[in-house]
Amino acid sequence: MRTDELAAAEARARLAHEAPPALEPDRAVAPLLKPAERLLALRRGAHLDRRQLPRGSGCGVPCDLYLTTARLILLGQIVLSYDLPELSEVALSGERLLVLTCDGRSVSLDVEQPRLLRVEVAAARSAAAT
Repeated sequence: MRTDELAAAEARARLAHEAPPALEPDRAVAPLLKPAERLLALRRGAHLDRRQLPRGSGCGVPCDLYLTTARLILLGQIVLSYDLPELSEVALSGERLLVLTCDGRSVSLDVEQPRLLRVEVAAARSAAAT
């Protein structure tokens, strides 16, 4: 948790002054990206659920999470994609990330470094809004 907090604080300071660097998309997400869309963050081995579950419970649908300049994409047994403008809130709930949409849908994510991811999503949302 401490390492995640430090990484989030460093990213918050850095992203306040510069755009996040683009990552090379892997073979799974590359076909889904639009021409101008860039990959900003990747979390392998995430678990998503619409119910609140304890961290490390092993429950939820396994997926890889991709944050792009336009969307949050969850690829696994199912594929979910959320346009950044449709996200109303991304919050920590314990050690999980809770993503709420403007139309009231939500998903709970068990990911590595949830605090850092929250900062990365906030920066991507801010850049997408401009």
